[in-house]
Amino acid sequence: MHEHRQSWEDLIIKHSGCPKFKSRTCCIYNSRSRHPANDPDKLCPCGRMIRRHSLLGDCLESTEAKRGNTEFQTPDRFLDGKKHSVEVPVNVFGTLQPSGCKFLRIDARSPMENIFQLILEDCGKQKPALILSVYGGAKYFTMAERLEKEFIRGVIDAATMANAWILTTGIDNGISKLVGEGISHYSLLREYPNKVKCIGMTMWGTINENTRLRLKHTSNGNPPPLCERQIPAKVEEDRETIELNHTHCILFDSGKLYDYLSDSQRNQFVIEACKDTGDGHTCYAVTIIVEGGTGSLEILENDITGKRPIVLIQGSGRLADLLAMLVEQTSNPDRTQYCRDPDQHEIQQALGRFFPDLPDSEATEKKTKLEYNQRNKNESLEQEKQRRQDEDKLVDLALEWNYFDGFLQILQARQGELIKKKKISFRKRSTFIEYFLISGFDLLSLVENDDIPSYQKFILELYNTSYKEMNKSHKNRVTMLFGATSFSSMQEIDYKLNKFVGSFFGSICSSKNDSFLNRIKIDLNNRVCTCYGSNGHVEENYELKVIQNITKVYPTESSYTKHYILRDLFLWSIFMDMPEMAKVLLFHVRSRVCAALIASAIYKNYSKLSPTVDMRDKFQTQSLDFEIYASMFIDKCYEYNEKRACELLLRQIPLFGNVTCMQLAISSASSKLLETACFDQTLNQVWFDKLSLSNHQLKVKVSRTLAIMTVGLIAPCINTKDDALSQDGINYYVDEGNSKKGKLTTYWRRFRYFHESPMINYLWFLLVFSYMMLYHLDARDTFNIHWTEIYVIITVSSMLCEEGRKLYHEYDTRMTERWGSTGSTALTLLSNIFYILPYFLFYLGLGFRYGSYNEDLLTTARIIWALDLELWYLRSLKFVIALKFLGPKLFMLQNMLRDLFAFVYMIFIAIAAYGVVSRALIYYKEVPFTSRGIFSGIFYEPYWFIHGEVSDKDLLDERIMNGTNDGGKGVAEATATHILLGFHMLFINVLLLNLLVAVFA
Repeated sequence: MHEHRQSWEDLIIKHSGCPKFKSRTCCIYNSRSRHPANDPDKLCPCGRMIRRHSLLGDCLESTEAKRGNTEFQTPDRFLDGKKHSVEVPVNVFGTLQPSGCKFLRIDARSPMENIFQLILEDCGKQKPALILSVYGGAKYFTMAERLEKEFIRGVIDAATMANAWILTTGIDNGISKLVGEGISHYSLLREYPNKVKCIGMTMWGTINENTRLRLKHTSNGNPPPLCERQIPAKVEEDRETIELNHTHCILFDSGKLYDYLSDSQRNQFVIEACKDTGDGHTCYAVTIIVEGGTGSLEILENDITGKRPIVLIQGSGRLADLLAMLVEQTSNPDRTQYCRDPDQHEIQQALGRFFPDLPDSEATEKKTKLEYNQRNKNESLEQEKQRRQDEDKLVDLALEWNYFDGFLQILQARQGELIKKKKISFRKRSTFIEYFLISGFDLLSLVENDDIPSYQKFILELYNTSYKEMNKSHKNRVTMLFGATSFSSMQEIDYKLNKFVGSFFGSICSSKNDSFLNRIKIDLNNRVCTCYGSNGHVEENYELKVIQNITKVYPTESSYTKHYILRDLFLWSIFMDMPEMAKVLLFHVRSRVCAALIASAIYKNYSKLSPTVDMRDKFQTQSLDFEIYASMFIDKCYEYNEKRACELLLRQIPLFGNVTCMQLAISSASSKLLETACFDQTLNQVWFDKLSLSNHQLKVKVSRTLAIMTVGLIAPCINTKDDALSQDGINYYVDEGNSKKGKLTTYWRRFRYFHESPMINYLWFLLVFSYMMLYHLDARDTFNIHWTEIYVIITVSSMLCEEGRKLYHEYDTRMTERWGSTGSTALTLLSNIFYILPYFLFYLGLGFRYGSYNEDLLTTARIIWALDLELWYLRSLKFVIALKFLGPKLFMLQNMLRDLFAFVYMIFIAIAAYGVVSRALIYYKEVPFTSRGIFSGIFYEPYWFIHGEVSDKDLLDERIMNGTNDGGKGVAEATATHILLGFHMLFINVLLLNLLVAVFA
């Protein structure tokens, strides 16, 4: 049945043949109407500009013109009947990607039977057993976190277990947004989620113009004139948009913009779904009210009339709490009798408590009399105005003192008005910001114009104004660490991110910054300035000019969504050293693991730049806090779904410059995240590729060892990697088709999988190289070269080419987090030398090998290749870094190298001191003054003291016992040297003991 199911678009085209399956639009004007010469943006009563109507047929204006009336008078208001609107074919429908939300714009008067049958066919004609209508809170809706989690879990469980359809308003705020996000989390976190049917019903005129344009562009067959803005750019409108996690969104059109849907459509849809069709199927309907205002009363009235159960979520606020309180007051405690009706006094009290600003409410007057003794029931408009001014002063004081409790009561009554009036004042108050974000406040409304330059200008001004409001110490700290905040373009923020996070961080405002040549110029300029120690203002300005000359402004994104402004506000709070604000924003930013790691990296760099111990400790603590957040987030994800959690670490995040969480963790040395089980599992899977073990039992490890010992001949008989990451995400392993059908995978394909592993290839290379050095490195008397030598030459050459390709790819894709990650210039230099030296020695030996037929040159080549083979063996240690029981030992060795060099230096001083003094006493004028003589005579013998080989002791004992040396004297010198030998042996052993203590510590 599912294989032959029609697509959503095909179903709508099929239903379009029905005469009652139509859309609706305004018919006062049409697409040929012209605007007045003096007012090009004049509006029709429907809310559209006169010159931007979409009707192709006759309209009221053209009809009047045909009658001879050339002076058509625009109606004063839009009539809801058929006089000012007309049916038109359905032309706005489709599927939004990548969420898969199916949308349809249809006439508000369409019979609900047609719409129900359409959705039923799209669901494979599987009728629902339950209709859950979830309605209530819209804007500024808040709910306790615990109650919110329990509510969403209950709704999702009910929908999946009972084959339920969920009905909401479909708007991206309030309770419909909460339900949509809950469905999204469920589908991501469950291994095999059931498809939850969630249907949003709202008016076409309710959503904003940008959303309407997006839906038109997504629909097929709309001519370009229909895809233009129909309202003036200067018109302020509610920024409502559809919630994309809904499976269906039905947009009813009455022909008028800025119109809101009544409950009649939902009510008729529920009646249609619960209708007895005679096939034995029964569908029940339940309505859930969460918070809610007076607009939800119509829903309750229709459900009570239809005798459908209603669930009130107590504790969610307003209407739900009001009704729940009245039910509790009027119900019998032992439930043995029916509850009585509440009296008028109880209703007024409840209204006064939960709706203090409700018009014509006696409760409002009583409440205001208790709060303000100066007021009475006949309060004049002037007194009301004065009261609001007094409240504004209280709000200002609450903001100044960061006293949220004193502000909450006024805020709940006037939140929409206060947000618009006081929006700039909230930027430094994390408690207020947290409340507004939880309430669903749209941060985009902080910006006057709905265009990208306005948003960028707002962010740039925010840096400057917030800096001016800081106290003196805060200003000095930000200036010293971050630099000047008077930005002229968003590209300067890109520069700061590259400086404080890493060069692998892509541009967040323009893809033109990511061109290969431009990044080379920027990176070279940064390196040159760093080498000259430029922390100064002149060099920094110069760098910014370079960036601005290289790139052009303005991002490639066509719209600036709430996720972008949350990201920019989060980065602003981090850069401006406001950690409390950052922690509030962190829980609302998309990709919070990545955001927490970015904050940790920036604060670590702030710590390194701090001049005082106190500041360094402060930033280290803040960095550690965000590291802990990131590790907690990834641990929770790993508990839910291991495979998806590994994808989270590996996937690129476009919101944050296409970085990955693994890049950030490695480059900033985030130890808390590096220690997580998820990171360890991801590293194993990526590193060992198809040989990564999903089963860690002993017999599996033994089998894998036998496969290696048999050069892969029995490897196909052992299961290779049996699970793959999603094809939609990161996939470093065997493709899913082969994973799911392992029994059909041929022997040779598995044999190839085994030998494609980098570790197996490298082990085979070492074995062949060793065999060649032991048995087949003869003199080149003829041109008969053994196959092992040819194999080694080809392998090393291909590895060198691959190293070059990898370096280019890493730079081109900004996978440069490990470049210079040792944290020490000396260690980085030594690492690079160790990295290049094997190739250099190999080709140097190859030159001596084929330079001539001279036997001495062959000996030289053999020695060089022997040293080279030693280095290739040492390089194999990198394959065990990912092993849990060996990797930490290598990191420990790296961390103790500095202490080791210090001990080696002290031991060298002791050896040199003893060697020179002892040879001066017992070998006077006998040490040849050559490099070889000095090395062998002074340093070689004392060096073996470290290993317990004391050759001087027997010589000194013999000379003291015989009473003479070769020259007939020197007993005193030998005795003095013997004492010196005893002292140095003690000193060197103490140093070695301390070295061991330091290593184990």
